[in-house]
Amino acid sequence: MADSHNQAGVPNGAPVRAAARTALVSMLVVIGGTGCLAAPAAWYLAGSAAGIGVAMAVGVALFFSGTTALSMVAGANSTAAALGTIIGGAWIAKIAVLFGGYLLIRDEQFYDHRVFAVALCLYVIIAAVIDALAVVRARIPLVDV
Repeated sequence: MADSHNQAGVPNGAPVRAAARTALVSMLVVIGGTGCLAAPAAWYLAGSAAGIGVAMAVGVALFFSGTTALSMVAGANSTAAALGTIIGGAWIAKIAVLFGGYLLIRDEQFYDHRVFAVALCLYVIIAAVIDALAVVRARIPLVDV
C-alpha cells in the first residue's frame, strides 16, 4: 500500500492534482463548449454586442477556473496551510485583475453589459458545480491511519 506522505511528512499531492486536472478538463469542455455555441447564438439573436458579452464571460470564467486548478496543482505537495495560501493568493490576484479589467471597460459600448453579467453568473454557477463534483469524486484521503 502506498504511503500518503513523502519523506518530509507533506501529503502526497497526486489525488489533489487528479481532482484539479479533472476540474480543468471538465471546465474547458463544458464552459468552452457552451461558449462556442452561446456566443454565436447571442450574436445572431441580439447583435454583436451580446455575442461579445458572452465571449467575454466565457473568457473570465475559464481564466478564474483555470487559475484555481493550476494553483491547486502548484500546491498539491504542500501542507494544508501552504495550499490555502497559494489558492488564497491566486484568488486575490484574480479579483484584482477582474476589477481592474472591468474598470477599464465599464463605460465601453462594444459589449452588452447585461448579457455579460447574466452569462458570467451562469458560468460561475457551472464552474462551482464542476469544481465541487471534481473534488467529491476525487479519492483524496481525509485522515491518515
